[in-house]
Amino acid sequence: MNSTQKTSKHLWDNRWVKSLFPFTSAALLVNEHEVGTYSESRGHNFTLNATFDEIEVSKYDGLVLPGGRAPEYLAMNDSVLDLVKKFSNFGKPIASICHGQLILAAAGSVKGRKCTAYPSVKPVLIAAGAHWVEPETFLACNVDGNIITGVTYDGHPEYIQLFVKALGGTITGSDKRILFLCGDYMEDYEVMVPFQSLQALGCHVDAVCPKKAAGDKCPTAVHDFEGDQTYSEKPGHNFTLTASFEGLNASSYDALVIPGGRAPEYLALDESVIKLVKEFMEVGKPVASICHGQQILSAAGALKGKKCTAYPAVKLNVVLGGATWLEPDPISRCFTDGNLVTGAAWPGHPEFISQLMALLGVRMIFNQDCIDESLNLIPYADECNLFLNPDLETPRGFIDAWSNEDPNSTNNNNNESSVSSHGNLSPSSLTLSMATAAAGGSDTLTGEMGGQIQMGLGIRDSDHHEAQVSSWLSSVSWKGSTPGGPLAEVLILKSEKL
Repeated sequence: MNSTQKTSKHLWDNRWVKSLFPFTSAALLVNEHEVGTYSESRGHNFTLNATFDEIEVSKYDGLVLPGGRAPEYLAMNDSVLDLVKKFSNFGKPIASICHGQLILAAAGSVKGRKCTAYPSVKPVLIAAGAHWVEPETFLACNVDGNIITGVTYDGHPEYIQLFVKALGGTITGSDKRILFLCGDYMEDYEVMVPFQSLQALGCHVDAVCPKKAAGDKCPTAVHDFEGDQTYSEKPGHNFTLTASFEGLNASSYDALVIPGGRAPEYLALDESVIKLVKEFMEVGKPVASICHGQQILSAAGALKGKKCTAYPAVKLNVVLGGATWLEPDPISRCFTDGNLVTGAAWPGHPEFISQLMALLGVRMIFNQDCIDESLNLIPYADECNLFLNPDLETPRGFIDAWSNEDPNSTNNNNNESSVSSHGNLSPSSLTLSMATAAAGGSDTLTGEMGGQIQMGLGIRDSDHHEAQVSSWLSSVSWKGSTPGGPLAEVLILKSEKL
């Protein structure tokens, strides 16, 4: 793609990472372990949302290299290799999976690094100077510095978790159990993407199908938008179920997800499915349904009085089911009404998943989010604990007072509380007076704090409600006398510098 070419209006706004590489179609690779290698058939068409020649590395925090056959020729492209080298030289996180490691090898980014990949890539990585890590399963991933490597798409949950961590993100509220209602020829993306995304968020996720048990498979269908009057259909991956439908205890799950595709057409006729859906809806647990999944909701009488959307061809089911129809314009639009999240098609996955996360109380926090949250909470807190260790477990100090005064002002006594705990604080310049509880001399504490330290805040109010901000604050300057002395240090957090 040259600089004069512009990307078309993208159908899927991928919030994990920009699409940087110049390819526009995808291959569906399936490895059935009974055969010696994977099979291949045509997959979804992936719409790019950035122009390759206009990419500025400084504006990105990380790079993702997908696998498939594309890396074979991308590894021969000097502009691709130059891009990868820039990310590598800056020490920015690079996540590569399957055959993507061919590009890393060609860019010289794996020399002396431990990494894994799809087994057939092993000889190339060794020749490039990498330390090969033999994958015990296709779920395996490995981290060495800023390089994250995975074997196949089966390992996406851990792969995404590791990448999020490398970007400075933390996930909270993930102690949730999610159930997926599956069937034969459900849409490939609409089961795989939410399923693995929720696993990556740390949730326990199960997939069931009537008349099938754990370990059985459901074939999927690839539904795509290719300029025809309706979607096209191609064979998708085989999706492995993780639990048995018979004897299922719905009360043990916190939410239900219903993928679309063709499966809902016949699942809506199954009384056991209808009963399951009603159990979730009657107790008000979150239910997220996309595309044709709303055919099941309509059959279960779960849409009466609700506002929702669906794939446009399902509008009749929605309206006859007693719901108020919400037009999905654009097709990526999703809506939440009470405990119900509905989407029109897989291009809406980012909204679909984020809206379900909101109902579940699952959050992903990155550095700046943490800073904003910390500064918003502190004025309402009666006690703050300062953490200096990466584990956020051992409190190394207690924040005794805080102030938004200029720390260089002669009126600011750093040894006394200068404002009450409910004072108004400037989020751009917050001064914290700290009585350190750190043991050891100045070398110990100074070495830990340095000029660019990492820290987190745990906050508790008078009612003992706790809110641990478990991400990092960085670029913190500090002043004071001998480290370790009582009430002698001042920390100045400048959020605009972060």
